Amino acid sequence: MKDWYVLLALRFISGVGVGGILLLTTVYISEIWPEKNRPVILGILAVSFPLGIVLSGGITLLFPYWHQAFWIGLIPIGIAILMFVFLPESPEWQKSQGKTKNITPIESIDYQKNLWSGILIFGAVLIGLWGIFSWLPTWVQGLLSNGQKGQQERGIVMMLLGIGGIVGGILSGFLIKSFGFKKTLLGTFLGCSSVCMLLFLSNQTISGMVYIKTALIIVTGK
Repeated sequence: MKDWYVLLALRFISGVGVGGILLLTTVYISEIWPEKNRPVILGILAVSFPLGIVLSGGITLLFPYWHQAFWIGLIPIGIAILMFVFLPESPEWQKSQGKTKNITPIESIDYQKNLWSGILIFGAVLIGLWGIFSWLPTWVQGLLSNGQKGQQERGIVMMLLGIGGIVGGILSGFLIKSFGFKKTLLGTFLGCSSVCMLLFLSNQTISGMVYIKTALIIVTGK
């Protein structure tokens, strides 16, 4: 691929797909899972995303050419097709079909307040999360001496991001069940911000502390 504009367009399309999957899988699980343990299973569901990051870091270590790594991306596409064919619609969605209401939920003031609050909170999380994922490998490369390729260091960092996400995703469900959404959300914001400042302001060279703090970013952020 010689034209980077083509790569940019393909990255945008893949981002649209990833964003849609993140949203739809969360909604689907929320509609089919019992309310009592729903936060726990949603926390476990969140593990699937960082698990993919761990695998991508491993792929970076194993395959020196990005073309080979991209072909592996066909596997989740095949799984998505199988899900589309075999998974039924949720009972909640089926019940909602054919119902008529005098006022649609989106016209409700309470609905709009919750909608915009959710957009702001989730948007802030996504911007910070994707900023870290996108720029951390480049930042790590900048800590290395001239002439070092840094492929191993970048791969390790991505794997640690994923491992931290797995731990944080599992813990988040139990924390929400114990402390509620607001306290857990505030705690993760404060924890992630603090670790980010420690990581980016206190490290001038690559070291073991860089790896430890990298994992803690996603643990607290999840």
